[in-house]
Amino acid sequence: MKKVFKITLSLFLVFYIILCYGCTYNNISGSNHSTIVVNDSLGRKIELDKPLSRVVVANAYNTDLTELIVALGCLNTIVGVDQNILWNNEAFHNKFNKDQLICNREGIVLNYEKIVELNPQALIISSKGSWFDAQEKLKDFGIKVIVVDTHDMEKFNNNCTLLGKIFGKVKQAEEIKRYFGGQLEYVKKQLANINNRKTVYFECGSPGATTMPGSYFYSLVKYTGGINIMEDAVERHILPEAVILRNPEYIVKMSDRRWKYSYIPPSREEQDAIKKELITRPGWDEISAVKNNRIFQLSYFSHCGASKIIGVLYVAKFLYPEYLPDLHPEQVFKVWLTEYLGLEYIPGHTYPSMKIDE
Repeated sequence: MKKVFKITLSLFLVFYIILCYGCTYNNISGSNHSTIVVNDSLGRKIELDKPLSRVVVANAYNTDLTELIVALGCLNTIVGVDQNILWNNEAFHNKFNKDQLICNREGIVLNYEKIVELNPQALIISSKGSWFDAQEKLKDFGIKVIVVDTHDMEKFNNNCTLLGKIFGKVKQAEEIKRYFGGQLEYVKKQLANINNRKTVYFECGSPGATTMPGSYFYSLVKYTGGINIMEDAVERHILPEAVILRNPEYIVKMSDRRWKYSYIPPSREEQDAIKKELITRPGWDEISAVKNNRIFQLSYFSHCGASKIIGVLYVAKFLYPEYLPDLHPEQVFKVWLTEYLGLEYIPGHTYPSMKIDE
């Protein structure tokens, strides 16, 4: 009888161990446990079996989406890029080549054959790109389409959280949010109750190209506490006479004539030439900003840093240095380059140049 009991007990223990192992295995490998569920910038529900390790990226007009992915430590996950990245390959350690080109600089004309050939888990794209068409054409290949709008500063924290989750870099994402989001919050707090706000003309690219509602340049000016003299613009290009008529106290000019977001800043000669062209326009010598030499030039690459936050910091400091004693935009830009993008710090992205401790 004892022998039968021992045999029965032994069989029960073996069965129990097998059952526990099976349950443990299913819990580890089962999709319910490991599935990552997020909402992208359009509120679309995205489900992933595991963190992304192989992606293609289509920026819209600049490189800030790719930069944010790199800041999370995920440069090596990127196997396909847009034209903006190839133009600014120095900022990505010359990692990419023409064989990895998936679209033009706007992220609109996508090379689906190339995307499928690169075999990514996901295409990460701006809402300004052809995301709807992409999701239809790539779903049969098992390639997810994830929309991330890094050009919208108001979505910065959400974007960090989203990218942190899909790449399995939640801790790194929280660190980025604390540092750069904290800088932006300081500016907003310090400038919240200013009565005498400065009037600003913001020019991007060619002469007369300005901001208008809906553009991220428009948002940038709003966050700096300035009054955009062209806030009612209905077209991106305005007549030079309109600037004379509205007589801004300050002018901010995107200084890099090359429509590329170059890590290499414009030379001093280029900066001088850009400023000379601006101040010698007919009638502009009567504008307050020109008379008082209140002109600030900013490279495209620096203004895009941390999804435009660094651009806000620079312009806010230019307009209201007395209200922002603890803000040092050049130091923040240096941290962005060296600690998050893994690049050498190169000064000269602003003109006149801001100092590290300024």
